[in-house]
Amino acid sequence: MKKFCLLLLPLFLASCRGTVSSSSPAPSESQSSSESETPPSESSPTSASTSSTTSSEESPSVEAKADLSITREDIPSTSESSYLIDEDIEVDGIGFHLNYVQQGNGENAGTIQMHKADGEIYNTDPLGHNRVIITLLDKRNQWNPVIAMPIVYAGMEMNPNEYSEVPNGDTGDNEEYVWIYDFDAVYPYFRIENSDPEIERAAYAYSIAFTNVG
Repeated sequence: MKKFCLLLLPLFLASCRGTVSSSSPAPSESQSSSESETPPSESSPTSASTSSTTSSEESPSVEAKADLSITREDIPSTSESSYLIDEDIEVDGIGFHLNYVQQGNGENAGTIQMHKADGEIYNTDPLGHNRVIITLLDKRNQWNPVIAMPIVYAGMEMNPNEYSEVPNGDTGDNEEYVWIYDFDAVYPYFRIENSDPEIERAAYAYSIAFTNVG
């Protein structure tokens, strides 16, 4: 009987060792978990760079340029009541396109006359300004109390038609009326349009000036 027990003892010990060994966690599981984690510092620079690029693309910088003004002398002459249509002119090296615009004549002499419904002027070469000033001949009286208020659009592409500003008005010496349009940034392209349906008055401008403020 003692011999039989001694023979079984080695088998029992061997069985215990095998059980303990099989229940130990594999070292590779701990390594895999550690390698799958991404350190926060690796993702942060990429995210910041993307945000900066997007912001820059949404708000491109436009170089401010010297003041420029359009006057009657810049408009080709025509016979009275004969408007220029699809006419291109150049003022100080900057191209402009005109529709239903002419030199003022008679009592409107010295002005740029824009038709009351569809007169427009826009630049075809880039400018760099954030303020437009339109100085009008003030023809108001007790029988005609309304003055033209051109719409001015600004944008990053030629002939813009989306972004406009409501102007501030300032009466001059009872012969002039000044409209001032201030924009939120320096823009390269503008379009002046005399098309306000609630006013319907021809605009007689002594000058249309592009400048910068601020």
